[in-house]
Amino acid sequence: MGEGRGSSTQRVMPRMVLREGNRRQLPDQFGQYWSQSDMLADGLTLVTSSYQPLKPLVEEAETAHSQPVLVMTFGLNGESNYIEKRGASMTFRQQHVTIASFHHSLGERYYPERQKVDQLRLLVSESMLERYIGGAATERLLGDYRLRQHAYSRLAPVAQQHLHSLQQAQGDMLSMHIHALNLLAAHLYLFEETREAARLHPQDVVAVERARDWMVAHLSETLSLCALALVVGLSGYKLKLTFHRHFNTTPG
Repeated sequence: MGEGRGSSTQRVMPRMVLREGNRRQLPDQFGQYWSQSDMLADGLTLVTSSYQPLKPLVEEAETAHSQPVLVMTFGLNGESNYIEKRGASMTFRQQHVTIASFHHSLGERYYPERQKVDQLRLLVSESMLERYIGGAATERLLGDYRLRQHAYSRLAPVAQQHLHSLQQAQGDMLSMHIHALNLLAAHLYLFEETREAARLHPQDVVAVERARDWMVAHLSETLSLCALALVVGLSGYKLKLTFHRHFNTTPG
């Protein structure tokens, strides 16, 4: 066990990880550490993890996939960091989603002392992503194979609802699959802007400005994205994407 950022830091090498089926864990001397991987469909994998190290912990990690993947990490509790050997770094924080892509990555994960860090990850393969956003957009997201962060955002209420439903569905593979796809759909707008930028159509600008005005005029009411989309004549997905592009925020 070597030194990490400080003399009391514990360092975990890949050979120390205990594996049984789709579950990984560390010896008790490190504290609480486990992760579980569930394949929900061909090209869609859910990884649930929980860490609570006794001391600051650095885990050496080398991850490779048969094809590039999009990884959506949802922070449930605590905060951790990842630093790749080539210099890229990412933060995973409670109530936030971090969206990245890579084919092969070598780096280190950092976990703070005695802080409980719970995370949920969705891994979406290149082939599955192509079915949802098309080949050209997928190529722009994943084409160079290196680790790239596409988005880091606070979780919207609708995403929190899907996340809660996914957690409650543990063991029911069909329900888990459905809720995982709902989570993916709820966040497409965050990285779809990597498509070649097209100017917003004037009618779409008018629609989202109407949506903003309607929200201001009805602040005392409980708003839903579907109801707001109906008011302005856009789909819920297009309203969220256009609202984000025009105002750099989301309608909820």
